[in-house]
Amino acid sequence: HLTSLAPMLAPLFDMMTTRTISRRFTASAALTFFEEQVQPLTTGPENIACSRQPLDVYPVRYDEFDRWQDLDPEFIEKWATFREPPIPFRTKMLRRICGRIWGYRLINWARYLVQFLTRLTRSSAEIG
Repeated sequence: HLTSLAPMLAPLFDMMTTRTISRRFTASAALTFFEEQVQPLTTGPENIACSRQPLDVYPVRYDEFDRWQDLDPEFIEKWATFREPPIPFRTKMLRRICGRIWGYRLINWARYLVQFLTRLTRSSAEIG
């Protein structure tokens, strides 16, 4: 909800939490971005009126919340390269499956099986 007060927080937050590790801000890059882009555009903390929202207003997951929804379209277009793409369907599906105990066990079993078969085929290829 703070991005409506300081829009530059949207690209900062997205780059700090992106699922693409190679694109993710390092701590020093995030600090530099904050100091160069965010801080000059915001007023002092004493001038920001920020009310605490009830917990049911906040999204369940940080990565499903659209920080950009109430921002100016021109701003969104300018900073589009910093915007995190939507969560892929397969990731959402795996999260739903792994959110249940049977699904978590099933996925772990499948991973173990694939790992076992990979080792087995590698060792048989080395022997033969």
